[in-house]
Amino acid sequence: MNNLSTRAVIPVIIERHFEDAAFLWLQRDSAVTEPHYDLKDLVELDERLAAHLDGLKVAGDYAWELALQGLEINEPGEVFVAAWLAVLNLDGHKLDQVLDVAQSNSENYRALVSALAWHKVMHTQSLMKSFLQANDSDYLRLGVHLSALKRLGSQDALLMALRSDNDLLVARSLRAIGELGCKELLGQLAHFYSSENIAFSFWANWSAVILGDVSKVETLKHHVINITEFAYKALELIARVLTGDNLKKFLQTLAQKPETIRFAMQGAGMSGDPFWIAGILKYMQEPALARVCGEAFCLITGVDLAYQDLECAEPDDFESGPNDDPQDEDVSLDEDDDLPWPDIGLVEQWWRAHAAEFAVGQRYLCGQLITEKNCNTVLLKSFQRQRIAASLELALLGKGFFNTREKGKTQQRLLLGGLNT
Repeated sequence: MNNLSTRAVIPVIIERHFEDAAFLWLQRDSAVTEPHYDLKDLVELDERLAAHLDGLKVAGDYAWELALQGLEINEPGEVFVAAWLAVLNLDGHKLDQVLDVAQSNSENYRALVSALAWHKVMHTQSLMKSFLQANDSDYLRLGVHLSALKRLGSQDALLMALRSDNDLLVARSLRAIGELGCKELLGQLAHFYSSENIAFSFWANWSAVILGDVSKVETLKHHVINITEFAYKALELIARVLTGDNLKKFLQTLAQKPETIRFAMQGAGMSGDPFWIAGILKYMQEPALARVCGEAFCLITGVDLAYQDLECAEPDDFESGPNDDPQDEDVSLDEDDDLPWPDIGLVEQWWRAHAAEFAVGQRYLCGQLITEKNCNTVLLKSFQRQRIAASLELALLGKGFFNTREKGKTQQRLLLGGLNT
């Protein structure tokens, strides 16, 4: 750093930029899967984060000194900022330092990949190309992950990755085949369908379904029934691909067990079929299921409980999440914490007034029949979880897998271009 740059750096301001950037990335990383953020909210978060990153951009070596200190904390927010700075100057040595910290922790690794994806493709194109040609499996994994997020895959790289002895690389490549719509590689998945490695088996079958082989949805059922780490992602496809009695039998099986009844309500919403609304309304009366049933109802009908004044206060006697009892070992957060409480009476009243607008046996997303145009509208205007649903529907329609984690303005540009064609 030259003398002028050194004098221009005000440490307390740069430190604040670093801390705020780390915090805002954590907020954004959570927001992309939360039910109360929409695309405009994401754009706002992005702009706030970008402002702090711009502040770090001019700080040169001092910013990197802060990054090294941040890496010692070993937390995702600090990893994101350090990785973003390393990639800013395409500095391989600095990136090595970040990778050493990130690759042993899945949350830190996600932060690293997010930092790579945050930069424009034009900036990282040469870096991504070198990753995809790397003999080092850790860097090849980075390349596969980044190319999947940017929807710019290389079939040669994926084929090489599938032959690797790095399990994380193989699993990510099996997933990327579906995300990138690589139908030419569908045959390569067969070797992994029945793998003893649960991640290999899941992602191979998941990608096969995305690419049009709906028969493989049957093999995903055990993930939901046995509540594996892939249960929710399996349910997202099962509820959208199974039809008729097959879906009814599956959801009814889930509803019979306390540990899977929540999946039954989520699956009912994902199915898009108003046939399930009677059941959703029934279970909405149970406090433990009220909010997830409300979300399922909204996913089908497009109702906004808060905006349309169909919500109510939390029941006085309801308890969830961590409490003040030091003897209670359950410190898990309430997964429905950001969902509104539906007023069952008002919701039932709304449904009686609007039920005739929905045909049983048809599939709806946010109140509209599932078509490419309607899914694009959901992607542009609805909340993140509904947008994720729309992305999956488009992929199953063979229209490509839209990345709802991409920078907000980039998403807006892609969607507005698509809606105007």
